[in-house]
Amino acid sequence: MTLIEDWFQATGGGGLVLPDGWFGRPHDNIHRLTFLAIRPLWLIMELDERLLLTVREPMAVRQRNGDLVISGFSSCVFDRKEYGGKRGFVKSYTDGELKFVAPPGA
Repeated sequence: MTLIEDWFQATGGGGLVLPDGWFGRPHDNIHRLTFLAIRPLWLIMELDERLLLTVREPMAVRQRNGDLVISGFSSCVFDRKEYGGKRGFVKSYTDGELKFVAPPGA
């Protein structure tokens, strides 16, 4: 298993912090990893069967203070389907970091 899979298995999921801030209210959502593909140039993560993160050339995947951090990418696309609806939303980033925050007690 990878560090990503190990982290999600150990914590049961986590809150998502995008390069521009929290997705949703801080510490309010626990997202589960429902799909993971790791390729030489890409990291593809599906959360809750509704959120998709496509990361190009992730340079570092590490744990920091119990959280999972992905940084050093050349691009990251966050594609999500609204909860309870059919509309989709897409946002792109070219720098920063993704952070999954472990729930209290994890």
